[in-house]
Amino acid sequence: MERWREWIVCGLCGLLLLWGVPFVGCVVPLAESPPQETATDGLSEPTAEVDASDPEEYTSPEPQLIEKIPPPPPVSDGIKATIVHVTDGDTIYVRTGIGGRYERIRLKGINAPECHKAFNGTFQYCDKDDEAYGLEAYKFVKDYVEKHGDKVTITCVMSGDTCEQDGFDRYLATLRFEDGKDLAEETLRGGAGWTYTSFSFARTAEYCRAEADAIKAKRGMWLNGRAAVRTGMSTSTQSWYYNQTKSRSHDGICSQALGESFATLAGE
Repeated sequence: MERWREWIVCGLCGLLLLWGVPFVGCVVPLAESPPQETATDGLSEPTAEVDASDPEEYTSPEPQLIEKIPPPPPVSDGIKATIVHVTDGDTIYVRTGIGGRYERIRLKGINAPECHKAFNGTFQYCDKDDEAYGLEAYKFVKDYVEKHGDKVTITCVMSGDTCEQDGFDRYLATLRFEDGKDLAEETLRGGAGWTYTSFSFARTAEYCRAEADAIKAKRGMWLNGRAAVRTGMSTSTQSWYYNQTKSRSHDGICSQALGESFATLAGE
């Protein structure tokens, strides 16, 4: 009976409200909602207050340490490498397989004519002469690598030692192909460089002989003789090649290393 009375009252209240007549007796108490609990989805627990001044209660978070990858070891004697780029007549990039890095090699004991460098987005390369035959020396080395393969063995100045570096952080070394040919020596024999006599080198005699052979055969830059090459040399190159102290000149040092006259061996 009480249920029917509630329905009748609610119906009358609805009609009065539609007609715009307020009636306090029409306020129906709503059932209380159950207390809401904070959902955690099992991801976290309520955090209790921690007194940071109490060393027994407060522990600072451990720092996140990022493991540092050690740099690869320096280039040393006997390492196998792959030539990946030729910069000019005496500078080569190789990949040693140690850390997958590219390393710059400055061919020891040789000096190639300088060239103007352009940039391809990754490497520098010769695009024209700075000294006479600079671009051609670059092309000679590049073509030689393409014909004889890119696999080489790095030989340092002293066997077993780390290769020394020059002021441009290039490793000073020789590169030997799988057939045993020395890239620098073959560059000299092709008439694309000079034996660099400003510094002592164990293979000076072999390099001087290869250069003399190119001069005699008029290969590469020597086509029109040494006098013509001299006119195309930079002042810097002339200063060591034609050193005023005869014993310190290119021909003087080569003659000492060969045990015979360099000029005579070159057919002059």
